[in-house]
Amino acid sequence: MRNIRNHLNQQLADKATISLLAENESVSKYSRKRKVQAFQTPPNNERPSKKRKHSPCFDTVIWDKEKVLENARNWPVGQKINWSQFAREHNVGGKNAGQIVKEFCEMNAIDVHALEHTTTPRRRTRATKKRLPGGEISSPALPPPSTIKQEIQQLSEGRRFLLGEACVPYTPRKCNVQDGAVQMYEVQVQGRKITLTDIRQKLLQQHEKYMRLLPDTTINNLTQEEAQRILKQMRCKVKDATDVSEMRETIKKYQRCRTLAFWHDHGTVLGNGLILITTHVVYDTASFLTSQEHQEQSGGSYVDIQTMIEQPEIHMIAMGSSSIDDQVSLISDRVECLLELKTPVSTSGGISIYDHLKLFTGDHPAAQFERGTQMGGVYKCGSCGCKDILMDDQAHALQCPWRSLAEIQSIATAGVFGKVPF
Repeated sequence: MRNIRNHLNQQLADKATISLLAENESVSKYSRKRKVQAFQTPPNNERPSKKRKHSPCFDTVIWDKEKVLENARNWPVGQKINWSQFAREHNVGGKNAGQIVKEFCEMNAIDVHALEHTTTPRRRTRATKKRLPGGEISSPALPPPSTIKQEIQQLSEGRRFLLGEACVPYTPRKCNVQDGAVQMYEVQVQGRKITLTDIRQKLLQQHEKYMRLLPDTTINNLTQEEAQRILKQMRCKVKDATDVSEMRETIKKYQRCRTLAFWHDHGTVLGNGLILITTHVVYDTASFLTSQEHQEQSGGSYVDIQTMIEQPEIHMIAMGSSSIDDQVSLISDRVECLLELKTPVSTSGGISIYDHLKLFTGDHPAAQFERGTQMGGVYKCGSCGCKDILMDDQAHALQCPWRSLAEIQSIATAGVFGKVPF
């Protein structure tokens, strides 16, 4: 039974942190659940609480006990006592001299709490572990909260959990009712940002075993037939099917390039507005194996590769409303992260992987900001001069001239389209 109990305790300790984070419960709630499951508080009449003593036998002490009691009883009213200093003044030795003198005075009916200017503490009965049948062996128990906090800190320092960095300060107003009066106050909160470099490196470590990654030496030695076979598996085409060097460069280009998709939306949770940005890798057969190919190579069970590849990762989360000011507050942090895409990430074998982004529009107003168009106005598209009320008129829309990026920027600067966030 002891072996089984120890085995269960080890299993609970190994999975307690992951379970705590997965169930989305607080540490205090976890502590309460732990006490209910594995501990019990006996009634006071069954198990009286025991107070820990620090004092030796007072019959053998050499200091003047009568003088200590006399000075304690005649202690000036309103003056707070320092037991350590009081013990030194009466030549009481030892590490716990102050506690020894305090317990001696308490045993002789002196109100030590009045001398300390404190109230009498409530005596609590300590909870004990529940026992298995027979009462000799305690039941398994979850690890204490201090162990959970220490493990979370270790996982964060080992970069298994990415906690990110603070971004986008926000100052919501809260109200508090005290004595029938409503008081308004402001609190300072900040969002969290997981940098794209950390996300890209983390996803590469997870997806590397599913990628079509050939080293430079292998690609440079490919024959024409081998290159054509690999391109057929990747479902890629080249202009000149007879140029081996072009086929090699095409294989290298598409095997080492991923597409990142971003999703941006706003929602309300418990009356608080939240802005969330997630990102994930878009599955592409040019870069990743198909499920059938992975099953044939590994010899294992079938795995849905696309589902595993396109699992979203949280990029940014912050408090804010759906107003324009709160939506654009993320722009500076997003641009700072997007510039990181210029730097490649490396695989375990030293192969450089490049990422390019693809913006998917979601709800208004995130859709218009991510498209780079204006917020409001009569011209919904920045690349042409078609008005919003005439977009259904195909004849009119097709006659509108297409503008280049330089022309769009000059028009936006001139203020023809209103506020255009280029």
